[in-house]
Amino acid sequence: LKSRKFSGSSAALLVPVFGKTRSKSRKTKFCRFFRFDVKRKKIRNAIEVGLKKMGVDQLFFAPVFLAGFFTTVDLLEGKKVGEIKAHLRKDYVNALVTNYMLWPAVQIITFNYMPLQHRVGFVQAVALGWNTYLAWASHREEPAR
Repeated sequence: LKSRKFSGSSAALLVPVFGKTRSKSRKTKFCRFFRFDVKRKKIRNAIEVGLKKMGVDQLFFAPVFLAGFFTTVDLLEGKKVGEIKAHLRKDYVNALVTNYMLWPAVQIITFNYMPLQHRVGFVQAVALGWNTYLAWASHREEPAR
């Protein structure tokens, strides 16, 4: 059941951003930006491109995704709006700080140093650990005092 919740919340948040537009031949500008290959000859500074991609992801996408993730999981569990707000107040900042400790390093390595054929596997291995952390963070109990 938890796997379905995670899959559903991820699909609900990612498909509108990375999915195809109505025209099957055109992708969204956001998607084209992230799929831009740094091996193109027009790129003068691959590190600069990697930092820009990481900056966009961490400043805009990560905060929205985490809030959407916690909210979606809580809605799927049948929680009320007040409970969702309390959960966000309790866990959102910690999860966002942890995100900022992990993902910028992973993205810099991925965009600048990882060979193209290994990028997906590397990011998915890290994402498995990250999703495990999110599952734990979204369901951890406060210790009894």
